[in-house]
Amino acid sequence: MKNKLWAGVTALIAALVIMCALFGIINPEVRAESSLNVRWEGKTAVWDPVEGADGYEISLYWRTWNTVFRETVTECSFDFTEYLHAGYNYTFAVRWIKGGEHGEFENSGSIEIPGEPLPISVRYEPESNYVFWDSVDGAEYYDLWVCDGDGVQIQLIHEISAELPEYNASEIVFDTGNGNYTALVAAYKNGAGNEFARGESEVAALSITSDDYPTLQTSELNLEIAPGETSTFDSVGVQLGGKYVHNARSYMKFEIEGEDAACFTAPQFGPYNYAELHAVYHETVGTAENIAPGEYHATLKLFYDPTATGKHWIETDTCALTLVVKPEGSATELLDLAKCSIAIPVVGAKAEKAVSLEPDKYSVGSIWLDTAATDEPLPEDYVFEAGKKYILRISYQANAGYEFAADAQFLAGDLTATEFFLRPEGASNVVGALWRFTVDAPATAEPVATDEPATTDEPVTTDEPVATDAPQATPGSEPDDVNSNNDNNANNGSNDNKTDRGGNKLGLGILIGVLIMLGIAGIGAAAFFILKKRG
Repeated sequence: MKNKLWAGVTALIAALVIMCALFGIINPEVRAESSLNVRWEGKTAVWDPVEGADGYEISLYWRTWNTVFRETVTECSFDFTEYLHAGYNYTFAVRWIKGGEHGEFENSGSIEIPGEPLPISVRYEPESNYVFWDSVDGAEYYDLWVCDGDGVQIQLIHEISAELPEYNASEIVFDTGNGNYTALVAAYKNGAGNEFARGESEVAALSITSDDYPTLQTSELNLEIAPGETSTFDSVGVQLGGKYVHNARSYMKFEIEGEDAACFTAPQFGPYNYAELHAVYHETVGTAENIAPGEYHATLKLFYDPTATGKHWIETDTCALTLVVKPEGSATELLDLAKCSIAIPVVGAKAEKAVSLEPDKYSVGSIWLDTAATDEPLPEDYVFEAGKKYILRISYQANAGYEFAADAQFLAGDLTATEFFLRPEGASNVVGALWRFTVDAPATAEPVATDEPATTDEPVTTDEPVATDAPQATPGSEPDDVNSNNDNNANNGSNDNKTDRGGNKLGLGILIGVLIMLGIAGIGAAAFFILKKRG
């Protein structure tokens, strides 16, 4: 019984072996579906070959889910060195390809590349809500995560151009609200998702307030069409707040409203500035052509979108528009004389402004300047100083309906202007003249000479005493007044007493010298005789 049992088991095993062998011979593709034995060897992906395979499809994954690289190769290995970056972990997967069929992907284990990712310097400009970061060599694009102060993601901005490493976060701030924000930036290259550098900004308080909105630099704009003209233009100044403007067209726009709005035109906002935080812009406002004579009114409105998206337009300021169209043949009054009152400088007085004597016909503007520094006008509280020269510049501008005649006279008090600076042609009937004069502020209260001696071309003569009449000085008996005169005239070389005293001193010196020589000679002779006697 036992022998029969063993014989049955042996036969069953033999049958199974024969069936497996026959199945392998009949279906050679069983080998092709076996494991590829994928593995890392350093930074190179390696797998076993599959008989009959045309090639292998490989994929590299960052963080096991983000595809970094995908390719079809014929070899059984691939060097991923240039795709692996410090501080990240990677896996890869391979499947065989044969004809129109392919196997299942087989995944490798994870490989951790030591080190830290290449750092990126990320910073905010809180005044503008812009995020900036340093460019990274080799970057094809950047991803930006804007997070709250606790690092919780608010929005992901994907594939920012590598040519412009910055982003305007104003829309995020506008939608989310003023508060603390953090920015994370990652650089990518060599295919989608292949991150190789990253950086994080410090927490910064970002906000959008009314102080950031632009304002018009004029409260009203008066346009006038002279007889025979068809249209006119003028400029409206726009002062931008503290926001960094890259393209004013994206931030601002004008609209004209009112009953007579069709009579005015305002093109889309113009120039933009990449550098100034507080930029000033000028928008040209014009009038439509062939408008009937009369007076027209409208309102110019300025809108601002702090996000530069065109989705958050906010009205920030308005400007009154007035258009006067004159009929053909309408008369303009010519002004032959224009006067203003002005106080001439007085030491200790403050500089005053000029005042028009006929403000209904012309306006007056004035500034005072110091001739030693004409770059800046004198401050309003300036007090005139003695002995200085000042310049007063006065500008006259005719009101609507008036013009200055070509030979008009301009007066400041009773003084007549002698220098004129006319505005450029095309100013219609409004012509400005700039007048200036130089005055001397009175000097200090010192006596002023009135009877100055007459001057002639003849040499000036005086009645000085003749030198020979002076008393002669003798040694040892010089009077005090004579000595005083001689000392006072020591440098002019023309005093006779000075010459005599010099001669006496010379004779005395010669006498002393002779006596000294005779003494030396006597001593020598005595010594000679004494020595001779001893010898």
